[in-house]
Amino acid sequence: MNHLRRLLQYLRPHVSTLILAMLCMVVVAAATAGTAFVIQPILDDVFVAKNEQALVILPWIVIAIYTTKGVAYFGQGVLMAKTRHSVIAALRSDLYTHILSLPMTVIDRQGKGQLMSRVTYDVLTIEAGLTMLVTGAVRDLLTALFLVALVIYRDPLLAFYTLIVFPLAMMPVVIIARRIKKIAQQTAQNMGMLTSRLEETLGGIRIVKAFGMQRHEAGRFRKMVDELARLGIKTETYNTTSSPIVEMFASFGIALVVYYGGSNVIAGTTTPGNFFSFLTALLMVYEPVKRLSTFNNKMHEGLAAADRVFAIIDSPPETNTGQRLLNRPTGDIAIKGLRFAYPDSKEEALKGIDLTVRQGEVVALVGASGSGKSTLANLIPRFYDPQGGSIEIGGVDIRDMELESLRGGIALVTQEVILFNETLHENIAYGRDDVSPEQVRAAAADAFALEFIEQIPERFEALAGERGGRLSGGQRQRVSIARSLLKDAPILILDEATSALDSESEAMVQQAIDRLMVGRTTLVIAHRLSTIRHADRIVVMQRGEIVEEGKHDELLARNGAYAGLYHMQFRAEQAATS
Repeated sequence: MNHLRRLLQYLRPHVSTLILAMLCMVVVAAATAGTAFVIQPILDDVFVAKNEQALVILPWIVIAIYTTKGVAYFGQGVLMAKTRHSVIAALRSDLYTHILSLPMTVIDRQGKGQLMSRVTYDVLTIEAGLTMLVTGAVRDLLTALFLVALVIYRDPLLAFYTLIVFPLAMMPVVIIARRIKKIAQQTAQNMGMLTSRLEETLGGIRIVKAFGMQRHEAGRFRKMVDELARLGIKTETYNTTSSPIVEMFASFGIALVVYYGGSNVIAGTTTPGNFFSFLTALLMVYEPVKRLSTFNNKMHEGLAAADRVFAIIDSPPETNTGQRLLNRPTGDIAIKGLRFAYPDSKEEALKGIDLTVRQGEVVALVGASGSGKSTLANLIPRFYDPQGGSIEIGGVDIRDMELESLRGGIALVTQEVILFNETLHENIAYGRDDVSPEQVRAAAADAFALEFIEQIPERFEALAGERGGRLSGGQRQRVSIARSLLKDAPILILDEATSALDSESEAMVQQAIDRLMVGRTTLVIAHRLSTIRHADRIVVMQRGEIVEEGKHDELLARNGAYAGLYHMQFRAEQAATS
């Protein structure tokens, strides 16, 4: 219930709208009871007493009741829709904003699919539960109260005996709601897995097709949707159980009314109009009660989704307690005794790394896959925090720096280029609101991207497509380099920026990279050793440790680990071209 209170906190800015909607609901409930109330004078005054004056007045009263009810129903519907959508927009925005602030360890552990499911599926489930709670449940509760008041007014004793079945009917409904909440948790977990699988297969559709795995992936997907269908059927089975239970108990109350009320009419102790008004109100009160049982189930589904959403919102954001700003010029990068292990790994990825990168120096990190190169690069912008040791820039520990200032001074160009489905101008100017079209154009020219951009009819207004899918690999990389040029950060990290490109694209991208590195402290992670021959220093890593350090020619002369990597790669390239 704590999470229900938190959800209701989102209603606070909309209290005035909510009050108006509630007033409309009261009118709807009163008008509904009024339709049952008017049965008595219609039967007794018109059909029994044959009162002509009542015959003239009562039809207008009926029209007034239904007109008032219709206007009020429309009003509460519009007002509640406005409130509901505003609340859900605020909740979804808060959730997304917090996800962006989460540490990478939490994002890695949760998985992108699960996080996407929280923002989409779970928020939609909360919306459905909130709709039931603040619209249907409140309206039906008010309607039931007005109808119960009418039943008591018509015959208090008979009302007591017939309404006593309600608590008995609600007991199994409460038990069913608890079971539905557990199923809703399983459904959300499976929906997150389904989203993850969908993202992976569509993102890697070329691999799926290349390996002929369409049928295999379709089979895996079918198993997942079959499990979701099983849970959905189970949920609906429980949902449809609630209504028959209420009706079964209601039948005993109605049977008692027919027998006892009919006896009183025959005995002359009550009028037919009073009896049928009572019976009509009683029949009408069971409908909102039945719906309330369904609302209870939906509300528990929504609360289960709220548990998962608030679990994300309550996750601590990235630690950002630093007060210092990154200086320009930055000074040296000093890595001292750095140790790091990923959360689910028993082995350290970095084992006491000591390295100094002097200001303006180009240092290349080389080594086999899993040697710790990318891990080391990811610790400099504080995507992760080490378990031991420190990284200092200009003599200041990066944990003492304000995160935005630290990352604002680092440009990152990776093998997997991330472009957004926005215009090329927006992608190049990403993170900079203060740049002119001329500056964007100059950055594109420096990155050798201007030529292909001007061949596109829309030029800088052309959409890059999802993940830059409308551009070739080399074009995406040059747009990424233009983005880094425009950022003008003093520290540059190149993480295998050319390894996925063909020779022609690599040559052009390498020219752009050479231009980007001028005047910057650069850390280069390279797979192709030919691209880092002219680095000021080459650092060789193995299993999380630095094993060699020096210039290209020096390392070759030592005939150590670097020479082994170089000759192995050289032979592989020779074999590929022969």
